[in-house]
Amino acid sequence: MDSFDSSDSNAERFAHAVLHRLHGDYKAAEGLLQAILKERPTDAAAVHELGLIYSYQAEMDKSLAALERAVSLEPTSRTYRMDLAKTYIMFGDADKAAAIMQRLDEGGTEGNANP
Repeated sequence: MDSFDSSDSNAERFAHAVLHRLHGDYKAAEGLLQAILKERPTDAAAVHELGLIYSYQAEMDKSLAALERAVSLEPTSRTYRMDLAKTYIMFGDADKAAAIMQRLDEGGTEGNANP
C-alpha cells in the first residue's frame, strides 16, 4: 500500500485510510485518519471511519465514543446511526441498539450526543 505525503488532500488520505482498513492494516488507517482529524477535528466521516476501525479491533470504548461523536457531528446520517446500533449489538448492548433503531424507523434524526 502506498504511503501519503503531506501534500495529499484529506480526501486522498481518507481514501487511503479506507483501503488500509479493507486490507486489515488498521494501524496505517488510524494514522491517516488521525492526521485528517488533526487538521479538521469535526470531520464526521473520518471520526466514523475511526470508530469502525476501533470496532474491528474490539476496542469497545474507543469505537463507541468515536461512532457517537460521528452521529453528534452529523445527526442526519442514517449510516452513522446504523453503524452505531450495530456496534452496540456487537458489544452486547441490545437495549441501546434497539433505541437507535426505533428512532431510525420513526425517522428520528435529533442531533444530541445520546443517539
